[in-house]
Amino acid sequence: MTYCLHELALAMDSKLPARQLKRKIRHWTNVGLLPASINSKEGKGKHRGYDPSSLHLAQVLLIFDGLGICTSHMTRLLNSRQGLLYKGMYGGMVSVAPPLT
Repeated sequence: MTYCLHELALAMDSKLPARQLKRKIRHWTNVGLLPASINSKEGKGKHRGYDPSSLHLAQVLLIFDGLGICTSHMTRLLNSRQGLLYKGMYGGMVSVAPPLT
């Protein structure tokens, strides 16, 4: 299953309006925090597809955003192999997202 931008925003557990969530998702995608594939569809603009793991990552990014953490610090947290946010259940680490390159 692949989510479009609107579906991803609606699937997120948030009290924010969908319009505001979509703006945040676009920003996270543009800065490289949230991976997406660009689908070629008819019409204007970029039609991005998000896989189900993107929903979980978007929820984490929304929590970080709510705490006032800027995107550069979000990147550091997600890239940290010593922190809690690292892909896999290796050595008791929590699975959230792969390290960004």
